Amino acid sequence: MDSPIDVTIVCGARPALLERTLNSFANRLFANFEIGQVFANLDLFNGTEAERAACRDLLHAHFERVDCRLTETPGFAEAVRWLWSQPKAEIALHLEDDWLLNCDVRPGDILPLFSGNTGQVSFQALEKHWKYRSRYHTRRRRLRIPGIGSISWPDPSRPFFTTAPSFVTRHFANGCSERFDTTRDPEKQMSDGSNPTLSAFTRQFRNRLWGGRNPYPITDIGRDWRAAQGIEKSIVGGRSSWTSA
Repeated sequence: MDSPIDVTIVCGARPALLERTLNSFANRLFANFEIGQVFANLDLFNGTEAERAACRDLLHAHFERVDCRLTETPGFAEAVRWLWSQPKAEIALHLEDDWLLNCDVRPGDILPLFSGNTGQVSFQALEKHWKYRSRYHTRRRRLRIPGIGSISWPDPSRPFFTTAPSFVTRHFANGCSERFDTTRDPEKQMSDGSNPTLSAFTRQFRNRLWGGRNPYPITDIGRDWRAAQGIEKSIVGGRSSWTSA
């Protein structure tokens, strides 16, 4: 195996979701990498203290070295800020508690992609709506042509980064953590220019997409869970919020 990787995990108090996520990654990814330290932020989000304790037990059942941060007040941006300040390994795998892995992933698939200024290697997913030849995820430019419609193309000067499952370099993650505005959605502010200090840092890097589209390497199971619970997610004032429908 190559050098150890650390793992960072954003968790709510949703053990059923976390168990599905961990089980899907266990044989297809965790078993293929040497895992160093695992850092988990466990918020009391959508659950009880007992359910959060169950999440902590699941993490300890899967990993030998786990540092669990138990918060009083849920906060997604603060969770990512803390998590991305922690990795000591050169590469970390960042996870959320509501995604399934659909294929095998080995060091040789991922680590060679960290060349040049690549700071993140993220899993291709349906939600990215990425249909271009470029393997680097960027924001898109659009042009409306009268009588024809609109065309769009990737804009390399505007890299797009994610808090969905991905691999990140320690330098990229630590640098983002130092510059996060915890009053704003962490993913949005890495790419939309709302945090100029952070944007100036992230523009030095690229996000390499990995995986195909048939099937996508990961599947979001959080959306179905929220729908079943009658919970809607929205961005208000640059901040993620969840409300009962």
